[in-house]
Amino acid sequence: MAQLVAYAPNRTEPVWMAHRMAPPAVGYAENSLAALQRSVTHYPCAIVELDVRMTTDSVLVLLHDDTLSRTTTGTGKLHQQSFAQIQSLWLKDSRGHVLQEHIPTLDATLRVAASSHAFLALDMKPGTPPERMMQQVAKHNML
Repeated sequence: MAQLVAYAPNRTEPVWMAHRMAPPAVGYAENSLAALQRSVTHYPCAIVELDVRMTTDSVLVLLHDDTLSRTTTGTGKLHQQSFAQIQSLWLKDSRGHVLQEHIPTLDATLRVAASSHAFLALDMKPGTPPERMMQQVAKHNML
């Protein structure tokens, strides 16, 4: 995998990055474990970008927006919800179809990503403590 992102003066092939963990597709929610699996299995993604936010009870989860309505069946701001509250929500794909998948934790995502050999680009959203995020990265030996 390192050769995919290493500098090469005569490189002709692109370095692929999966924004919000996957190319948009019906049936896949951004920042979801299914999208991560799809990106590393079906695309030559060397870099997988994901968005990290924190719930009121300090659980690190993946969600791009500060509000829940665009990508989940919930409403309101994520940082005003506990992890238990958001676990009752379902993710939606880019067309608004409700999927049978919940907002993943950073911990669960790192467990899945550890076996994929992809480089992760963590987008730390406002209110997310960098120390907590990096502790989880270190816990999974993904520094």
